[in-house]
Amino acid sequence: MASNISARRVSVLMDKLKRAGEKHKSAIHHSKRGLVALADSAVVQVGAFGAGMAQGRFGEKKIVGIPAELAVAAALHGAAIMVGGKSSGKGSAHQLHNIANGVTAAWTSAVGRGVGKKARMKAGLPMLAGLERKLDELSGEDKGGGMQDDAELAALARRM
Repeated sequence: MASNISARRVSVLMDKLKRAGEKHKSAIHHSKRGLVALADSAVVQVGAFGAGMAQGRFGEKKIVGIPAELAVAAALHGAAIMVGGKSSGKGSAHQLHNIANGVTAAWTSAVGRGVGKKARMKAGLPMLAGLERKLDELSGEDKGGGMQDDAELAALARRM
């Protein structure tokens, strides 16, 4: 037994099928973009972590009067431009730009931390909890607690 389907009904079903396919393609495209953004973020963090390790190990260094992190980031951006021109979102040039951005972010974070510490000191606020004791332990000057001199006690009383 043959069923009788009108041309209009077939056209409507074909349109629905086409829209479903386009919606599926769009979802895949957005998913891929999200994964690329996640991967880019991971590569930037690798650059930041590496620069942070170098900062912690070697301290503040300069190359020809420029902070080492900025010099390294500039070299990486330059290499990326030579390898693949503008960052097109693909390939090794894009990843070199990402690593350079991470190195720059590590430097910016360190500068921001220093500015924040200076602002904290200028406001007369105490060091962050436990930091002073840990610094004393590192320098071998651990007092064991409770051994503030008169000036420290007066400063504490003023803050309360």
